[in-house]
Amino acid sequence: MIEPTEQQCDISDFYGVDLAFGCHIVDALKALNPESCPHHVKAFLKRETKQQVIRGDYDSPREFIRAVRQYQKQLGQDGRRQFNHARLPLINYYRPLRFETASAEYANFVEGVTGFSDDLLHQTKISISYLSLTYRVIFMAADKASVERLLLAWHMYIGNRRAGGHRFNVSYHLCGSEFEFPVVIEDTHTINTDNISQGYSEGRLFAVSVDHVVNAPVLYGHNVEIVPSMRWDLGINLLEREFDELAL
Repeated sequence: MIEPTEQQCDISDFYGVDLAFGCHIVDALKALNPESCPHHVKAFLKRETKQQVIRGDYDSPREFIRAVRQYQKQLGQDGRRQFNHARLPLINYYRPLRFETASAEYANFVEGVTGFSDDLLHQTKISISYLSLTYRVIFMAADKASVERLLLAWHMYIGNRRAGGHRFNVSYHLCGSEFEFPVVIEDTHTINTDNISQGYSEGRLFAVSVDHVVNAPVLYGHNVEIVPSMRWDLGINLLEREFDELAL
């Protein structure tokens, strides 16, 4: 039988990174000038955040599209099932269940920004592992122009490295103090999309997905926890909850 230690340890896991990544998508949308956008995007930007960006844990983009189809309108008078285009455009993101060790360059960057040297970690009895996660972002709309505008807005925002668009912060409480750790999106100057558009009897659902490698720290030690942030009250919710609210 394993005897418990005097001080049990906590792990920061990825929940804070998931929410902060969603908030980073929201920041990209806020930087977009609505007056220069297509009609559907202009209306989309006027919505509440929770009706723009939805966090949904699905194994593949196809699974998410399948979930969307479950929330179509009932059969119309012509006996055909119609997709509710009023809910579009829509952005979904999720993190597939896989990760690997991040580069030494990222570890050095975090230690340089935070000042968390090996000596300090030893004193506080905190361990840090630097990992690379994958996030998939899906842009959907009833027209191709709206999908392209939202996708390009995101791509250009994170590609603006001079303004720090390629990174964001996650805050943690460590030993009673608050620390911010930088999370970095890799290779933001290149983009490779996957066309996952779906045909419907009355039209077409245009959709593309794009994957991003995101480097983030995981902390292990006594009294390690995420700092509640006002920015996280934006309402990054799951698909089913928001579609129920948007149902006509």
